[in-house]
Amino acid sequence: MRSIDNYIDLLSLKRNIESSIKREDEILWREIFCAHFECLCLIYRLKSVSPSVLVKELDIAKSNIASICKGLERQGKIVHTRDNIDKRVIFYNITTKGKYEVESKISQLDKILCKNIDDTQQKNLEVSLKQLLGILYLAKGENKNAKNI
Repeated sequence: MRSIDNYIDLLSLKRNIESSIKREDEILWREIFCAHFECLCLIYRLKSVSPSVLVKELDIAKSNIASICKGLERQGKIVHTRDNIDKRVIFYNITTKGKYEVESKISQLDKILCKNIDDTQQKNLEVSLKQLLGILYLAKGENKNAKNI
């Protein structure tokens, strides 16, 4: 992807996705494009995750992850558990309330982004997205994540 046009297209893709959502539902746009929701989604996907994994995956400072997770815990969206062997180690897990929020917001997002595309286009989009994410993970040197896509 050496062409400057390809990079401009990539940035345009992000902008178009955000503006499509913002145009349809500004509240949803604010809720899903924030660190709290990204963190909640990652915990949802990984089931049980340590703060260090959240820091690495989200590229957010450890102190900010702690603050975000504390807020999500207060809201009842996640809980933390301690490691059985080393009680200093904690893991975050999603609650039923947290699962509902992720699934509800993703459902709203799906309605906005997929309302004008057919099944074939949706399948092509899914394949292309997985390929793009795989390439981006490889570019970051994350072979494990690229293989899991």
